[in-house]
Amino acid sequence: MTPFRTRLQRSPLIAILRGITANEAEPTGVTLVEAGIEIIEVPLNSPAPFSSIEKLARAFGDTALVGAGTVLRPEHVDAVSNAGGRLIVHIRSDRRGCRLACTDRCAARSGDGYGAPGRTASEGPHRCTEVLAGAAA
Repeated sequence: MTPFRTRLQRSPLIAILRGITANEAEPTGVTLVEAGIEIIEVPLNSPAPFSSIEKLARAFGDTALVGAGTVLRPEHVDAVSNAGGRLIVHIRSDRRGCRLACTDRCAARSGDGYGAPGRTASEGPHRCTEVLAGAAA
């Protein structure tokens, strides 16, 4: 599994697919992966975000780090992981709750600030391995 920082160094862009629908997810992923993008985030305020994450993770999980942004509640961590996502981007609205969820459920450490992810090995009950914490928008 390629760490977040390595992916970001190779391709210093993160695709944030705000508003993407589940039907658009895979064709969009093809375009992004062909362009060399290795980190794909689906904000949870998008329509059917878990379905989009599932489609992207199934199609590109070996090539790209796929996961969710706008993770506001601890139970979102479970849903992202169950959809195959391995990236959690949470804002500080429930910082403690999301941090505990990531630590307890995903075996991931939460790092503060954009570009400062916590990273772990793939262990624990879920597969989330990369966590970013940023300021609330």
